[in-house]
Amino acid sequence: MAKKQRIKASKVSNGSLVQVEQMDKLTFYVIAFMLLIIPIIVYYHDATNFIIPKIDYSGSGIGYKDDIFSYNKFILLLISTVILSLIFFVKIFLVKYPLIETKINWVFAALFIFVPLSALFSPFKSVATWGMYYRYEGAITLFSMLFLVWLILNTHFKESQILKIVFFTIPFILVNTFLGLLNFYGIKLLSYSFVRHLIGIPNVINISDSEFSSTLQNQNFLSGIAGFLFILFFTLMIFHKKLSIKILSFLSAFLALINILLSISTSGFLTIIVLIPFVLILACFSIRGSWKINLLFVVSLV
Repeated sequence: MAKKQRIKASKVSNGSLVQVEQMDKLTFYVIAFMLLIIPIIVYYHDATNFIIPKIDYSGSGIGYKDDIFSYNKFILLLISTVILSLIFFVKIFLVKYPLIETKINWVFAALFIFVPLSALFSPFKSVATWGMYYRYEGAITLFSMLFLVWLILNTHFKESQILKIVFFTIPFILVNTFLGLLNFYGIKLLSYSFVRHLIGIPNVINISDSEFSSTLQNQNFLSGIAGFLFILFFTLMIFHKKLSIKILSFLSAFLALINILLSISTSGFLTIIVLIPFVLILACFSIRGSWKINLLFVVSLV
């Protein structure tokens, strides 16, 4: 179906199918960068003067705030989204590549309207737009993520590229397993000057007793993502035919499980408990279809 649409696109616009393939390949490279770098980047940022409405129960109050987890991830997300949007709009408007004809496009259209409106009419517009200084989970982030999902929906990926996208999450698992195990055995990484220097923390800030157990701001986030990745790799391990892929998927699922255990959070456990039966049902009844279909089904459940 995707191949027919690609041929149709070249006929409608009299453009070059090679150009579309090159843009899809460039899109793949940017997504690869995002999956490889954004989840693991940790670097100091002075959040400057932060004025907060009384909706935060962390006791952070107001004033000059610091962050090492979220700001740089947020900036790279915005830069990547802008690059991908430029590629996408060139493909749509100049090459005349047609959007996939599906009612889901209307759902995304509604979300693209209501997300900015929700920030516009919020009583706390700054927080609604940008999010908290230590999370950046506001309307801009949500809009970017929605746009990326819509873009990927309208982009053709080869089977080999889909596999690579899945395995691009392995560095995230490895880095967080390493950090989590060191923290579990009582090794305070932030007590070492070279570590503080590596992530840009000024020497005047005393955080030698602080924990540095993951590349995410909250352990609940790590547990949830690790739970999702466990199900992803577990499904791939069961349904993929290549032995090498099965072994790599098993090892990745095992490391994801370790991250869930180290995070001491329930969200990852709940994900596994709820979705494992669906994966086993798919396996027991030998549902026909490629590993991509089964993987897509499980991801949709998550």
